[in-house]
Amino acid sequence: WLLIFRLIFSSLLLGSTIILQFGETSSSFAPSLLVLYGIIITIFILTVIYALVLNRIKHGFAFAFIQVAVDTFLVSVIILVTGSFFSVFSFLYLVVIIYCSMLLSRRSTLVIAALCGIQFGIMVDLEYLGYLAPFHLEYGQLAATYAWNEVIYKILITVLACFAVAFLSGLLSEQTRKTKKELRVM
Repeated sequence: WLLIFRLIFSSLLLGSTIILQFGETSSSFAPSLLVLYGIIITIFILTVIYALVLNRIKHGFAFAFIQVAVDTFLVSVIILVTGSFFSVFSFLYLVVIIYCSMLLSRRSTLVIAALCGIQFGIMVDLEYLGYLAPFHLEYGQLAATYAWNEVIYKILITVLACFAVAFLSGLLSEQTRKTKKELRVM
């Protein structure tokens, strides 16, 4: 179900982003749109590969962890393409963390939260330092147009949100698992 949900959610999200960017660009082959097309194709290909190898996997925990880690990377690419520091899609890290908590342990969920925070921090730092430029810039601005303390503040808020969601969703998922076990015993 996770594979199907991921496919539907990403198709709707990226499809709507492409439709919105069609209004802003004169060509359907603009670099930002090409990257979004590539992300959609990558998600479809990964979903098919995951579905094909799912029954052959002996270490389901490791397989699920790898899937979630790859998803964090895809979310980082989506954020970069849609504005990096100004992207409205940074909430997708939280979505990945929530479904990670449903599949994996609380410790693994915290590791994924750290991975999300590190990826976001590195991306914004590289943008701030001028080494990385997002494709879609809101009002033509980069993170470098802000004071360093405002950039650090946004990174810290995002990292704290990732860890808060990881902790809370991990706690709720563990309680749900315990309740299911108790119900089976009863």
